Amino acid sequence: MAIDFDWEFEEDYTLPEERPTAKATSARRIPLWAAGLVVGVVAAVAVGWATLRQQQQQVDSQLREALEAAVYAETLALRIGDEAAFMQAQSPESGNWRDSQEFLFHTVRESPNTYTGEISSLNIAGDAARVTHIVETGDGPVPVTWFYTYQDDTWLHAPLTPERWRTLDTLEGERVILRYDETFTGDPAELLADLDRMVTTLCERGVCAETMPPLEVVLATDSQSDPAGEVVDNALVVPPTRQNPVGDLHDQWARLLLGDAYEFGEMAWLEASLAGWLDGTTSYSFLEYFEAIYGDSFVPDLFERLHQGEEAQAAVQALLSEALGSRDQPPDAATLDAMLRAEQALRETGYILHASELFFDPEQEGAFLFFTQRGAADLFTVTGSHQTGDVVWADVRLRLAEGYDGHYLGQQAVMTIPFVYTEGRWYRTSGPPTDPVFYATLERDGVSVLHADLDEAFAGDVANVLLELRPFLVRDLGLTGTPTFSVVVGTPDLPALPADCTARIDSPHTTEAVPGDLGGTTQEAHLNYTVTRIIHACIAAEADLETRESLSALVTALATRTAQRYGFAGLNPLYERYVADEQPAVPQLVDLWQPNTRDIEDFGMQVIGSKVLFDVIADQYGEAAVPPLVDALGEAESMDDWLQAALNVDHTAVEAAWQSRMDAVMLRLTGGTDGGFQDGP
Repeated sequence: MAIDFDWEFEEDYTLPEERPTAKATSARRIPLWAAGLVVGVVAAVAVGWATLRQQQQQVDSQLREALEAAVYAETLALRIGDEAAFMQAQSPESGNWRDSQEFLFHTVRESPNTYTGEISSLNIAGDAARVTHIVETGDGPVPVTWFYTYQDDTWLHAPLTPERWRTLDTLEGERVILRYDETFTGDPAELLADLDRMVTTLCERGVCAETMPPLEVVLATDSQSDPAGEVVDNALVVPPTRQNPVGDLHDQWARLLLGDAYEFGEMAWLEASLAGWLDGTTSYSFLEYFEAIYGDSFVPDLFERLHQGEEAQAAVQALLSEALGSRDQPPDAATLDAMLRAEQALRETGYILHASELFFDPEQEGAFLFFTQRGAADLFTVTGSHQTGDVVWADVRLRLAEGYDGHYLGQQAVMTIPFVYTEGRWYRTSGPPTDPVFYATLERDGVSVLHADLDEAFAGDVANVLLELRPFLVRDLGLTGTPTFSVVVGTPDLPALPADCTARIDSPHTTEAVPGDLGGTTQEAHLNYTVTRIIHACIAAEADLETRESLSALVTALATRTAQRYGFAGLNPLYERYVADEQPAVPQLVDLWQPNTRDIEDFGMQVIGSKVLFDVIADQYGEAAVPPLVDALGEAESMDDWLQAALNVDHTAVEAAWQSRMDAVMLRLTGGTDGGFQDGP
């Protein structure tokens, strides 16, 4: 059986319209209470963001207000002379920075400029900030820029390091205005080329730093030449000078590249050598001495240690102890020449004490002096060397700068300087008396005077003069014992010098005739120097002082005054020359009782002021007041303590007379004719 299907089609029939179905979406399924929650969250985020923004604005405002207050407080300390408050505002990150700021404080106090604290612009980036404020000068207002770092919840004045330069990106393209007088004819393009070359040299020598900050140099003769410019009073500030503006810029650039990133402490002379080391136009620098002695890798190795955070002195000593060399390998003439030129370079910076520490045998005692005159590029010529036992003798010809007599009269001096190898490096020293040809000795007990290359007859003359002076020294200085003397020709090792009065004098023998306008003879010059140093040693021994301790300026002044009373010139020509050339600030009377400065012109000023003080005391209280002053030197702790113990007065008793005499001295030294340090009683 089959089933048949019969299909019929109705033309008008249509399927019923399908009811539209809702699109399945989660949003459609969210209840109303959930939607409200979402709206609340969004609103809360918006409110929170607004709150955070407001809080950040408050923090920024507080940081800005704190920075403004810090600038005002620091400049106020400058205006009123509060050194403690000013130094409290300095960053402790670098001892060298704090030393420079201490110098800035005293410089500002002695200048007519006023640091108003009026801020013209301020920029904060993280924990670094730049503030430009106004300094009133004789030429009008000058904008000065300082840099700050946020440390321990306070803003501190800090050096501009490369890291801070990069952080403060608004410094890109910063202009540094170099202000010199109209006599300067330098080319800014040449200065920039010098700086670029120094960076290249830095990399070539294996101490390549990271990206260097950009720099544009604009020369201006006064503060009005570029009213829109800013003087960056920090690592890139170049102090006005008429002597060496290019050298100033090199020094500041080198400190930015390397110096301010390290803690140099007592090794500040090392920082002072950076520019000379980088600047190929200079004839020598102290770092070249290291390279000459220990090889080209010494300086890169040194800065690698500094980059790792090692303190400068520890890094130098570690490298010195590792340096190659032995007693069987004495330095050649080139090495000795490098050492002597390095000492000259170091002394030109004024770091005399560091020169003594680095170049003299630490095992030797006594007051070795080695006078070198500034300004002579070809000062030293090492003509040869020879070895006697453990000591290498360098034959050196010294050329003196024209117009400078100092301790050496004449334009040429020949010396034989001994060196000994100790702990990885060569020191200048006194040598053992192993070569009978080299030495002749006149035996006396007491003060031992060491002369180099002087003949035996002159040594006898020196001894006779000292013996004649002996009773006068006892009387005028109040010596408790009667000293006896020994004059030694040559440079022998004298390890057991008598303790009552000891001095060692290292003096060259001048081989050429002395020009008549310098006065005196070579031997008289040596005699003057010898007598003055012997008096210095006796004063120090009587007062129980070391000859190179902090009161050396007072002792030197009294020794010079005493020598002048006996008809000698004393040491004053050297110190007067430096004071006249550099014109350092005149200290206050009470400040003469201060540790010795490293700068020879400032030390010379201390000597001059001290000598005037002794003259004033002798005028008011008589020469009998001098022995009590000598006796009280050793135990006194201040100027008033010293004068009270010796004379039962304080400094006010002599201050007016001292100031009047100092005014006359400075008038003469700066071009006047009234009075002077050379005038003896």
